Amino acid sequence: MFEMCRIVCPFLLTLAAAALAQEPTPPAPAPTKPSAAEDLANVAKQLATAHGFAADAADIKSFRAEIGMEPRQGDSVGVDVEVDFLAPRSLRCKVIEKGKRIERGFDPKLGGWTISGDEIIKLQGPTYTQDAEQVQQELRLCQQLLRFLNPSRLVTSLLDPAPVRREDLKITERLIFVGCTVIEGTVERFPTYALGTDQRTRVTLYLHPDTKRLLAVHALPFDENDKPAELAELVLLGDYSEKAGPWLPTKLTMYRLAGPGREILMTVHIRAIELGKEFASQHFARPKK
Repeated sequence: MFEMCRIVCPFLLTLAAAALAQEPTPPAPAPTKPSAAEDLANVAKQLATAHGFAADAADIKSFRAEIGMEPRQGDSVGVDVEVDFLAPRSLRCKVIEKGKRIERGFDPKLGGWTISGDEIIKLQGPTYTQDAEQVQQELRLCQQLLRFLNPSRLVTSLLDPAPVRREDLKITERLIFVGCTVIEGTVERFPTYALGTDQRTRVTLYLHPDTKRLLAVHALPFDENDKPAELAELVLLGDYSEKAGPWLPTKLTMYRLAGPGREILMTVHIRAIELGKEFASQHFARPKK
């Protein structure tokens, strides 16, 4: 009996080992697909890198810039502007228009103002409605530009964002950007230049398919009934430069959209810009007589 066990046991162990060796290896678990929130966070990081900012870079709150504004309406002429801006609503501009130098600004406590000759004018009342709106328009342009300089911060602030997607952006029949990364969400207050609004807006960001930098921003405001408005704005950003440190756009083209129609209202050329400029405490106060 002992002899038989000595022969059979090793044989059974061999059979068991062979059976185990023939069992199929369980498949490796499928890679987990990133969630929509993770996709958005990844794109925000990539966007910060593409623009030359650290992922944890602080918000830009101020700048000084020299810009040229080239209107595309009627008999309007181009203007050169030296602008100082401090978020959210402090503005001081020196404007050269038709050879004439004008200074104006917005004091968050006292409102808009302009200097005409030796007179300091408060932009209040029906007489100065057009001048007051001009200051507000320049203020909205600066607020927009501040958001576009490091757009990763805008991405992370979006409410109810849609899943990140790929989409072509057609500007004209000849100017088409194929395969843009597209990010969409809502901003409670978003300034538009072409529409003159500053309210709840559905914003769509297009990233350049090659550089991954911000290419265009489509803004569709909601009306007082919380429904999409009839008009939208498109800002096309281009001619990026890293002279100021990070990669910044030096050209912004403003379009007003009405359905399929598209109208250029303004081209803004940023000739020089200094980010994070520090200003004296009274720099944006309305001048005193």
